[in-house]
Amino acid sequence: MPAPLMAECQARLKADLEEVNASIDFATAAFKAYASAGQLLGWVSSQPELRAVIQEFRSATRLNDLSFIYQSLYVQAWSAFELFVRTLIVSYVDEVSSRATDFKSLDKAKLIERNIYHSGVALQQIFENRSNVSIDFFQVAQNIGTAYPDSKKVLLNSFSFGMFLKAPTALGIEEALKRIGFKQFDWDKVGGSTIIQEVFQTKGSRETTKQVKEFLASCEKIRNNIVHRGESIQPVAETDLRYGISAYEAIGGALTEYLRSTL
Repeated sequence: MPAPLMAECQARLKADLEEVNASIDFATAAFKAYASAGQLLGWVSSQPELRAVIQEFRSATRLNDLSFIYQSLYVQAWSAFELFVRTLIVSYVDEVSSRATDFKSLDKAKLIERNIYHSGVALQQIFENRSNVSIDFFQVAQNIGTAYPDSKKVLLNSFSFGMFLKAPTALGIEEALKRIGFKQFDWDKVGGSTIIQEVFQTKGSRETTKQVKEFLASCEKIRNNIVHRGESIQPVAETDLRYGISAYEAIGGALTEYLRSTL
């Protein structure tokens, strides 16, 4: 069954990661141009306007090491994946409620009690909103009033399911899925993806699952060291970035496909 809202999440992840790829291309090209700018001056000596442009570029640019730029893009790629997981959870709730809005159906989907709980978390932000979303507290309260037995139209506060999620490591993703009724997530559903196996150069679900979990744990560690300027900040190479982007997109696709299959 089509799930357009989750498809949009996947498309946004792809677009966000493509933007990171484009930034890598630009940074790499700029670095090469800066390294060769001195040699170019002789070639454009007879073209004052172009020579002035190159001189301005040389004076305004101090590119000696791409690692700092790559570190920033590493964090951006991780953030794109983090956003994807959050919006995927919210979109799943919206997809379920677009198919059935009655209390009995949503209760069977294990969303009623969770909706009340997470809506309560949202309402707790009324005096000092610590979340990264804009909350209409009156709308949240009004929607909660529709969640009673025999109600034919329950309005879920779907956004609240995506509030205060943990980082998208294996554990973080598992806990996010618990919010929408999946008590135990079988990671072999991800590890069995041929696309993911191609990215990680693995064979079989178990080996791939192990690599995916280790990859996500490593990404979180590197991201935290970069953001918080830890003592163990490791250089980030272009190959690390490209590999991570491919992995995020593949994992995102597998998670989307899995949730689609459960609708």
